[in-house]
Amino acid sequence: MLENKKIIVNEFKDVLKFVEKNFREVLVLLNKYGVVTSERVKRSFSDEKEVDKFLEKLVIDYLNEKYNNLHERISELRKKGFDLTEVGLKLSSFKLKLKMFAANKDKHSFNQVILILDNVEKELGEINFEEKKDGSKLLQQSF
Repeated sequence: MLENKKIIVNEFKDVLKFVEKNFREVLVLLNKYGVVTSERVKRSFSDEKEVDKFLEKLVIDYLNEKYNNLHERISELRKKGFDLTEVGLKLSSFKLKLKMFAANKDKHSFNQVILILDNVEKELGEINFEEKKDGSKLLQQSF
C-alpha cells in the first residue's frame, strides 16, 4: 500500500523545490516585494501539483487585485466626466496577457502583465486636477 505523504512548507524557500524554473523566477521577484511570503505559503499540501496550483492562484489573485483597483479608479474618474478612453484601452489588454501568463508561468509573460498595470498606474498618477474659478475641476493630462 502506498503511503500518502504530505508536503509541509514552513518557509518561502521550501516551495521553490516544487515549481518549474520559469515560475520560480516570478516567485522570487514577488517575494522581494512581499507578495509571496513565508507567512502566506506556510501550510501542508497533498502533492506537488497542489503546491503549484496554490502559488499560481496566489500570483493571479495579486495581479487581479491590482487590475481591479486600477479599473475602479478609472471608473470613478469616468463618472466624474473625464475621458480616459486611452487608459482604459491599455488596461483592456490585461486579461489576455494574464491568460498568457497563467499558461506559461514565466518571467517574460509576468513582466508583460506588470508593464500594463504599471503604465496605467503611471498615467493615472500623471492626471492633475486644477481648480477652476467656478469651483469645478479641470483635468490636465500629461500623456
